[in-house]
Amino acid sequence: MQGLDVKLEDLERIVEGDNESGNSKLRFELSSEDNVNWIRATNGHSRKDFDALKLHIPLNATDNQLPSPCVHGSRLWNWQSIKQKGLLAGGLKGRRYRNEVHFACEEPGGKRAISGMRKDCDLAIWLDLKKALQDGIPFYVSPKNGVILSPGNDEGCIPSKYFSKVLDLRTSPPTDLLINLPDERKDNSAEQ
Repeated sequence: MQGLDVKLEDLERIVEGDNESGNSKLRFELSSEDNVNWIRATNGHSRKDFDALKLHIPLNATDNQLPSPCVHGSRLWNWQSIKQKGLLAGGLKGRRYRNEVHFACEEPGGKRAISGMRKDCDLAIWLDLKKALQDGIPFYVSPKNGVILSPGNDEGCIPSKYFSKVLDLRTSPPTDLLINLPDERKDNSAEQ
């Protein structure tokens, strides 16, 4: 940063989501420790020494007001893999790429960027957050931008049995894809 002659004011504009900053999703935050300024990502971490509890607020199934909706945005070309494998932390690149699956707590389809979801997604997956929490899958909220994050189960996965709605956003009205999930998913969901 020093080599680029970046000033604290420049970083503050970026962190606050200035229109020209490319940070409309509020992905960064500044802190100061012993007169040293630090900038860090609010979510999307890939470092394995990262402690989610130090940065995010854990969610619990007994919370009175869980974030709603809880929606993951993706691309339709990923649907076959998601159907078979669930939502994977880091996607097909795996956990070494990213520690968590990201969710927005806003409906998709608007013109503006939503924290936790790409604005150009054409596949939206709504999650039964309470059921996933009840089954022991950890979830957190980034207090800076409201992104919901989860490392998934022990395999880094959020299984499809927690999907409550899946829409192809390319069609008008959007097409419900949840009815096309394999029978095993429906049977597993009924048993759980």
